[in-house]
Amino acid sequence: MAASRTRTYAGATGAERAAERRGRLLAAGVELLGRDPEDGGGLTVRGVCAEAGLTPRYFYESFSGAEELTAAVFEHVISGAASAVAEALAEAEADPAARSRATVEAFVGFAVDDPRRARILFVEGVANEALREQRAAALRTFAELAAAQGRELYGPPAEADRLIETTSYLVAGGMAELLLAWTRGELASSREHLIEDAADLLGAIGEAAARTAARRG
Repeated sequence: MAASRTRTYAGATGAERAAERRGRLLAAGVELLGRDPEDGGGLTVRGVCAEAGLTPRYFYESFSGAEELTAAVFEHVISGAASAVAEALAEAEADPAARSRATVEAFVGFAVDDPRRARILFVEGVANEALREQRAAALRTFAELAAAQGRELYGPPAEADRLIETTSYLVAGGMAELLLAWTRGELASSREHLIEDAADLLGAIGEAAARTAARRG
């Protein structure tokens, strides 16, 4: 088995070819899970194999079934969103207003510029019971990103950690619900106004948390 993984074919090892096939299956999963069922969406083994141009044999090389691929697709999209936010923060100026704007702009851009991502995050992530635990884990991921920024901008953990943790979950959950409502058409805000308002409020929440921590300390 080890030899078959290291033997090369057309310049690629078995492990590299398996990774490439897995990537194709993930891409097909994003396409199908992110597509409205009325337009042929819905993730099945047969549909994914057809979309990826692979046989079921290669599907089961990477995934045990459609449910496992669904989970992998959701994780793939969440990881992409977290990376987009982290990269934007790394490039932003080191002040609260700039970082608030960078956070909101990056998350909104990643989530809604590709309609498939928006559907996976805000439709499948809410409606699909199999993704419930992963959605909770994703909320924790974004809360941890917000908490890290709070600790860097507003004070040492020894004085404010509990408040930062509470605030970070409030912000992460609020942003998720805000974008869910916006993508459903429940808000009249334009994209630019949504980003501007959310960034201003995010900054105000951070400042309020900092004042509260200072008063308690």
